[in-house]
Amino acid sequence: MLGLKYDFATPGSKPNADGFELFLRQLVENSLSVVTAETVRISFHEIGPEQICEVSVAASGRPVFAKPPKGTGLDGLEFWVRVGNATRQLHGDEMVQYQKQHWG
Repeated sequence: MLGLKYDFATPGSKPNADGFELFLRQLVENSLSVVTAETVRISFHEIGPEQICEVSVAASGRPVFAKPPKGTGLDGLEFWVRVGNATRQLHGDEMVQYQKQHWG
C-alpha cells in the first residue's frame, strides 16, 4: 500500500492532508457545483504506517449536472448516471425519463 505521501505533493503549496482536501474540493467544485460539493465528505484514516483518504458522496435529491473539463472546447452541462459498474451520459428523452423515474 502506498498511502497518500506521493499524492500530498500534488496540490503544491500545502503537502499535507489539509492541502490535499482543499485540492479535492476544488476539483469537485470545478466539475459540478459548490452546492453539490457540500454533499461530499472527505476523511483521512491511518492504516498501519500509511494515511488514506475516504471520499463519501450522499445521494442527491435532485439531478446534478457536470461541467465539461476546461480546454476541451465543449460547452454546456452534462448529465451522467451509473448503470451497474459503468458510467453513461444521457441525452434527450433518456435523460428526461431517468429524471422522472428518480425525482418525479
